[in-house]
Parts: sequence; C-alpha cells; structure tokens
Amino acid sequence: MLLSSLTSGQSENNNACACLSVLYLLLEKLRARDQLVAPDDLALLRNSIETATGILNCKYCPLRYFSVIQNSTLLGILCVCLAECYARVLRWIDNEERRASGTGEQKRLRIQGKHIDANNFVQPAQPNGPPLFLGDVSPGDWRNLMRNIVKAEVFGVEGCKENCFISLIERLEARQRRWHQEPPAPDCPPSYQSSCKPPDPPPTCLVIIDDAKSLVDLLGF
Repeated sequence: MLLSSLTSGQSENNNACACLSVLYLLLEKLRARDQLVAPDDLALLRNSIETATGILNCKYCPLRYFSVIQNSTLLGILCVCLAECYARVLRWIDNEERRASGTGEQKRLRIQGKHIDANNFVQPAQPNGPPLFLGDVSPGDWRNLMRNIVKAEVFGVEGCKENCFISLIERLEARQRRWHQEPPAPDCPPSYQSSCKPPDPPPTCLVIIDDAKSLVDLLGF
C-alpha cells in the first residue's frame, strides 16, 4: 500500500505521519489521468480507496488541530474526486458501447482469476497469464457487465462491502461527526466543536462529504 511504503521507517515517537503527502500524491495521480477505462483503471480507484482507508485510521493525524483539518478536508476532497472518476468510467463505458454498436463490433471479454499450480497451490492471477474465460459479447451485454462491475466497486456486494467506495464515505462521515462532537486534539479551538445538527451550521468537512454522496447518487445505479 502507498501509505505503508511512505511511512515505513518513521519512528512511532515522532507523532508524525506522511498522510498529507500521500493524499496529495493520490489526488495528483487521479488528476493526471486523461481517460479512465473499464475494467483496467478500476484497480487504480480501488487502490486509492484502500490507501485512503489507512489514512482514515491514522493514529497521528488526530493529535494536532492542523493535521485534523488537513486529514478531514483532503479525505473529503479525495472522495469527491473518486466519485467523479467513477462517473468518468461510466461515461467511457457508454461511449465505447455506442462506438462498438455503430461499427458492428463485438467486445472481447477477458476474465482473469486464480489458478491451481501442479502442486495444488493457489496462484494469484497474472495480467498476462491465461484467462479463465475469453470470449466475444455484444456491446450491449458488455456495457451491462461493465456497469455492474463499477456498481460493485462503488457499493460492494452482499457479504463483501467493507472495502467499497461508499463504505469509505460512510466511515469518514461517522468519524467526522465523532471528531466534531468530541474534538480529538487538545489544541482544537472551541469553534471546532459542533453537534453536527441544527441549529449548529454544518462543518465544512461534512459539506464536502455531502458533495461526494450527491455525485454517487448521480451515477444512476
């Protein structure tokens, strides 16, 4: 994971972390992608969610007010960015389906999976290894399959939802409500404390999270 690689070697007594650097790297990596395609780029988004989850659980960020603000704001912005990235993937899927339908082209479907070697050990899937399934499908069927894959990445599937995108948003929202109700850092100013409900104005971090949730709603699942 990107987070662990950047924080390795740091002393636990430093009360410091690399979360800010990691978040900026994630945002820049997503910003730099001119096009996001399915299924290839879903791994990038999945890895970003995994790294963000590690930052969400950082034990150093809550120790100082400045890092509390950085962590919460940038994680919220990352969620907005990820929601927009999933929308871009869906637009690409729709455009690719229209292109293939217009030219009468079939879409090649390649499914990788784990393999059992000669010693009956399970080996992870290799990108260039033999596929479990390889075949041609109609553009319409391909579009439906790709959209269902994206939906599973966003919302998870029954029995496996803890690592999906919406789970990250929900965990971040719950944490921010806890932090505002009981400020985690001793130097948090009195203005940071909030009930997160009327008549208190909504904290900026929750406004950003609401923006991310609105973008998820617009995905149309």
